[in-house]
Amino acid sequence: TMARRTPPWITDRSIAGKLTLIALATAGIAMALATLLIAGASYIYYRNDLLTRLNTQARIIGENSAAALVFRDARNAREILSALRLTPEIDEGVVRTMDGKVLARYQRDAGASTALGPVPRYETYRIGLSHAEVAYPVLVNSEKRGVIQIRASLSALYSRVLAQLAMVWSVALVALVAAFALLARLRRLITAPLARLVAVIEEVSR
Repeated sequence: TMARRTPPWITDRSIAGKLTLIALATAGIAMALATLLIAGASYIYYRNDLLTRLNTQARIIGENSAAALVFRDARNAREILSALRLTPEIDEGVVRTMDGKVLARYQRDAGASTALGPVPRYETYRIGLSHAEVAYPVLVNSEKRGVIQIRASLSALYSRVLAQLAMVWSVALVALVAAFALLARLRRLITAPLARLVAVIEEVSR
């Protein structure tokens, strides 16, 4: 087997160039790792916050919709669901009976309803790439009379994550400029003695 050779674009560089290359590689790796960590942490934080708010709204709507489900009052259920318009992320909300029928539906974009699966029997949530969904059963005298389902877009979540990353990148860019300015001074301090040493060695070898 042949030993790996260092690429010429590295070996042909001066000491100063190699120091700069090492600094660039280190900064790039650090930025990549920081980006992944911050993006992951931000996504988890904002996702949990969104799910908490959706569950709270589903619980409030469920408590207010109990009578509408008992008496199958679709008009009252629609009025209760209309409060979802105050939350921009929410695209759709549904009040369903336990047999799967839709008693009332709220849609931010009319005609964009999604296919509904079986009626959830328990409080659940689901996260996709573009939407989050929560379901909350409505109990009347400990008997399940229906379920509230809410579907929200994740576009605002992604926007918040990107905004936070942009802020981090801005600060990191300023830090990098300052670091390279310091590196330029340190490089002169390091390479100047080496250059003199090389000159002496060359002079002696003649």
